[in-house]
Amino acid sequence: MPGIFADCPAQVVSNAPNGREVAMARRGMPCSSKVLAGTTEWNFLLDAREPKSWLGYYEKQAAPWRDRQGRRVGREGILAVADFLAGLDVSVFRALNGLCGPSPTLDRIAVHVEIIKGSLFLGIIGFLWYQPGKEMQRRRETLLTMILTVALSLIVSRIISMLLPFRARPMYSIGASAPSLEWHPDLEHWSSFPSDNATYLFAIAAGLWLVSRWWGLLFGALACSVALARVYLGIHYPSDVLAGALIGVAISVAVNREAIRRRIAAPILAFEPRYPPYFYGLLFLALGEVSGGFQTARRIALAIVHFFTSYSR
Repeated sequence: MPGIFADCPAQVVSNAPNGREVAMARRGMPCSSKVLAGTTEWNFLLDAREPKSWLGYYEKQAAPWRDRQGRRVGREGILAVADFLAGLDVSVFRALNGLCGPSPTLDRIAVHVEIIKGSLFLGIIGFLWYQPGKEMQRRRETLLTMILTVALSLIVSRIISMLLPFRARPMYSIGASAPSLEWHPDLEHWSSFPSDNATYLFAIAAGLWLVSRWWGLLFGALACSVALARVYLGIHYPSDVLAGALIGVAISVAVNREAIRRRIAAPILAFEPRYPPYFYGLLFLALGEVSGGFQTARRIALAIVHFFTSYSR
């Protein structure tokens, strides 16, 4: 698989005489079972700058696994599964990204589909916030809790990204088809796995689902479209957006419990009739940040970090 297995022939790059891929082997990417078993001289392709690598990660995970019959699964079996999943990940990516370029209309939809997420999110929140009914109190508490779940899901996503080996984006590691229009993605130099966009969009969709099934489905459809567009444009692997979606949904469902909602959201909501200008001013500020995945807060935090560490790191 191009850019994934260092000893597999790749059709998109030149190969060495022995069939091993050379040009696209990048640090932090998983290698095949031959490399992990130490039967080739290509172990240096693993991450030499990070404290962890896919080699150590797989070796730690290979020992304790068992199959459905309870039989112990050997290291070779675990590596075979890992090879299969990595190959499937790249195959699905190639299938989606292969559609990029020939259709200018489809390219523009993929590039600009994220534009409507902020407006749609704020419109849905405004409708649900002021919709009359007996459930208004619980509905508002759930919407306030959703702000916390989105922030928490992004924190969990970043922690997972830092704990796992660095994964380069597919457009940089294995190459990707470019759209037909001029497009410059605004990307942070973080690991591709998991996808932050998928994380917070699906956290929002899950939170809306707990309030209204139809609005949750509508925003969930937008989240799926954005996630597929990220793969289509070569920004993420399918596993990146799938993991991000699972993180967002899991955090949203876990935090939006009755006891947690009453303990956190109810006291905040009590300020609404007492100090409406301050309450709604801060609420709109928070909702604006949520609609963009806390982009402003993250840029401020990065600027503070770079102020002390310099921009060369």
